Amino acid sequence: MASNSIGPERHHLARQVQAFRGHAKRLKRIFKDTVKVLSDLQDFDESLSIDQILAVDAQKCISNVVSGRTALVVFGDTRLRASIVNEILGEAILPIPRNSSEMWRMIHFKYKKHRVLSHTIDGFDFPTVVSRQHDHGLSRIPSETIRTEIPTVDPKLAEATLEVGLNNPILEGGFEIICSPSTSPGSLDGVRRSLQVCQVELHPFFVCGHDGKAPLNSQQVAELELIRRQMADVPLLFAVVSQEYMNMRRPSSEQSSHQISIMSQIYDQLCRLGYLNDVSPSHSPASIAPHDVPDTNPELNFNFIPVDTIVTNFLDFTPELLSFVQCNMRQQITSAASSLHDAHARCLQMLILYAHDLARDVLVTPKRIKYARTKEEELYTQLIDLASKKQGEIKELVHTAIAEAAEDVVSQVVQLEFDDSSLDSSYQAPDQKTAKKCVIQIQELVFKELSRQISDKLISSVDYLRESVVGTLRRCLEKLEDSVSGDVSQDTSQALSQILDTAYNLEFNERTSTSAVRLFVERIKSAFQGPSLKHTKMDSGWREKYVRQMIASLSATRLAKSICAQFRAKVTVSHETFLAAIKQLEMRHSGRLKETEGQRDTIRKV
Repeated sequence: MASNSIGPERHHLARQVQAFRGHAKRLKRIFKDTVKVLSDLQDFDESLSIDQILAVDAQKCISNVVSGRTALVVFGDTRLRASIVNEILGEAILPIPRNSSEMWRMIHFKYKKHRVLSHTIDGFDFPTVVSRQHDHGLSRIPSETIRTEIPTVDPKLAEATLEVGLNNPILEGGFEIICSPSTSPGSLDGVRRSLQVCQVELHPFFVCGHDGKAPLNSQQVAELELIRRQMADVPLLFAVVSQEYMNMRRPSSEQSSHQISIMSQIYDQLCRLGYLNDVSPSHSPASIAPHDVPDTNPELNFNFIPVDTIVTNFLDFTPELLSFVQCNMRQQITSAASSLHDAHARCLQMLILYAHDLARDVLVTPKRIKYARTKEEELYTQLIDLASKKQGEIKELVHTAIAEAAEDVVSQVVQLEFDDSSLDSSYQAPDQKTAKKCVIQIQELVFKELSRQISDKLISSVDYLRESVVGTLRRCLEKLEDSVSGDVSQDTSQALSQILDTAYNLEFNERTSTSAVRLFVERIKSAFQGPSLKHTKMDSGWREKYVRQMIASLSATRLAKSICAQFRAKVTVSHETFLAAIKQLEMRHSGRLKETEGQRDTIRKV
């Protein structure tokens, strides 16, 4: 058939399909590049993966739109499917069966320069034998190649698909046409087979035929429910192919009145099935708007809403098909492009924010490290000076603590009951070993009580110095963070805080403070060890004298000097720990900058 005999509307439909495929090819290239770029950037930042930028459903829908194959899938009884396919192609390529109950196999029309017939099963082709009376020109496909219930059909080919190659402008434009197979009453196998074909790299548009003699029966309702449930985003054109179309004449007014009543019921059924939006209860089929364009999705996610159409007069089928295809193709391309645009904008925004944070980190972090190092150095100097100046106060504190504790310690020693004592009734030690044991118990009691008293005084007095160390550095960091507007690298703040807690963890408690006292008490112990203890009478008078001499031997000046020396040593160690940690942080920052330079080169190449 000459291409100019199919009419201008079909030529326009072919051009629309070609334009759609052209746009789809460009979108496919953009989508492929987008996935590749995001795959490269995912090594740079996990938040830049394709799943984070574009929803999985959107990816699936975009892939469906940009697939290389677009098809019209025709449903309905056998006579209706044949009439619709012939109308779409503009030529009587399929025979019109006398009986709608004829069982036809699936027919798949594709573009070929020359007409070709072949049976295929799972992608394998089988030769198709055509009788001589149909061989010339193949103006119409012989029914024996389509029907499955005739005796001459090879049982092996009963489930085969008849592939027809035609030189037709609509097929050449990129459309494929699939005529769904017939099924026995009560079965949905034919619809399921067609839907399975549509789910394999195919971008379908559905066309469903109805004879218009009565509302949809239960079989037709079940088929439409299955179609909508499995492929809800595919648009449907519902066409009424009446007997008048076969005779190529308009229905009479009486018939039109009856037809309007039937169409009203069909329209209501389609609305309940989710195919059409019933905008008004009094909506008349005569004024049914064929296109119900949905609102644009404000979030720009791919959420395509199919634009369904109903054709009440089959003489208007071709222009309605053109409008139906044009409307849905335009919306699908627009939705896919909007989704990709939104993904690109979201990715670009994330890259800009990341680059901004990176630049701030590169510029601010070295300054923060330098600032912290300078302030810590000043603080260290002040602490050393402060510890030296506090020595006089600590001396007075120790002297006061010893004076206040002396009488209480003497009283406790006088009342002390020796453990495992071999003293006689006059508190005389039988040998030097026993005397040493008793002296050790007295020394331990004196040491314990003096340590407790001095430690309590030191804790209350020196605690503010510890708070000065920790508090000043914390305020230093807070001031540093306040001086930088906006959000900065939290890693550096956390690192500096950890350095602070580790380096200046000055817990001045009883355990640490009594170590200074212990040094002096150990010196005193040796002063009372010797042979003279062998015949010592360890009564209350001797004990009191012994304790007072022991307390008098303590030097508050040397004790205060020792405490301050220990404090200065602790501050010095903390200072060195702080400097080492800052140096390590600086080296990590430098290494991160080198790594960032490599990542920047990757982004530039992208």
